[in-house]
Amino acid sequence: MSAPPPATLSSSGRWLSTLGWAVYLGVSWTWCIGMFLPLLLMRDFGLAGYLAFAIPNVAGAAAMGWMIRSPEASRGFVERHRAACAAFSVITALFHVAFLLEVILPLDAMRGGLPAVLAVVLGSIALSRFDRPRLIALATYLVSVGVIVTLARGPGLPLGSMDGSASRAASAMRLPVTDVLFLVPACVFGFLLCPYLDLTFHRARQDLPGVWSRWGFGLGFGVPFLAMILFTPMYATLFEPHWIGPGFRPAALVAGAVLVHMAAQSTATISFHMRSLLGTGHRGAWWAIAALLLGVVAYTFLPRAGAPTPPALSDPDERLVWYRVFMSFYGLVFPAYVWLVAIPTADGHSGTSGRRGQQKLVVLLVSCALAAPCFWVGFIERQTWWLGPGMAIVLFARMLVRSRPTEPSGAIASR
Repeated sequence: MSAPPPATLSSSGRWLSTLGWAVYLGVSWTWCIGMFLPLLLMRDFGLAGYLAFAIPNVAGAAAMGWMIRSPEASRGFVERHRAACAAFSVITALFHVAFLLEVILPLDAMRGGLPAVLAVVLGSIALSRFDRPRLIALATYLVSVGVIVTLARGPGLPLGSMDGSASRAASAMRLPVTDVLFLVPACVFGFLLCPYLDLTFHRARQDLPGVWSRWGFGLGFGVPFLAMILFTPMYATLFEPHWIGPGFRPAALVAGAVLVHMAAQSTATISFHMRSLLGTGHRGAWWAIAALLLGVVAYTFLPRAGAPTPPALSDPDERLVWYRVFMSFYGLVFPAYVWLVAIPTADGHSGTSGRRGQQKLVVLLVSCALAAPCFWVGFIERQTWWLGPGMAIVLFARMLVRSRPTEPSGAIASR
């Protein structure tokens, strides 16, 4: 990463602004994937699973600061792919609420979990009305740092509790380490391409000109975000016994601190996405807000049918199956859109406009439909080698996205 020009290096205001956006980027990407998926991958694959998650995640998110060349390019991308970017934000907000309700709330010690979920939803809606993203991010990050200090000085959480020797039940869930070879391409594909649909990333990119974008994205994902995902294994103990046996009651200080960390990060992330949607004037923001409120109300007051039996090879806890189902958007649907629709063809066409765009959408829908069973067996049924043919279907589908034939001289291609 090249240093900023000497004339701007002395500008303390620009450095403070860039550092503020770096914290914002780190917080906006610290959500229910970074706060929980590493625990599943460590349980399934050990340290190799964690590295398969962490390395492409940090590198892929930071790369956007290099790949989107200018604020104008960022605005153009959002304009061309407005619907896909809005869908990314809406799904992300819903994923957070589903995660809090289905994964966090059931923990025995978290009797105050439902008020906390309501506070996250209402708090995120309230914060989305204030256009102070860097201040909100800094406050959120300080809360999480306080939680880390609390756990480090509190009753303690044994590190490494997710390795093979932690328990017989956890060991029984361990997959062959060679399966990581099929997981890595899916992680690279998802984490490399998903950031381009994230409106919160574009918000930062549009305020970071020139080389400052590289510094902002590099520092944001290399320091605050990396620190948060390194913190994730510290509370692995809180979740492991819940998967392998009933009646687990963690210390109130530990459970409360982790709940505060997850609630704060979720509130900030949802508010950032709501604000980004409102800033684009997309009516999807209002649909997302309505869906969040209705989802919480429905969960609280409506009767619920008995949980279906999970697939035989999947997680024994039905809630974790649904967590993996939500992950399919970020492992397949969203990155496939970027790969097949957003990345320009050789003649420069990008997006869904015109007949070319409609053809791209058909290729996207067909390839996702064909790859989805492979991803289901690979992620939900945990037969990871199936991710290989699933990835091959999506990658080779790019061959069907062709450039327009060479036109006569003077013709203007419609892009």
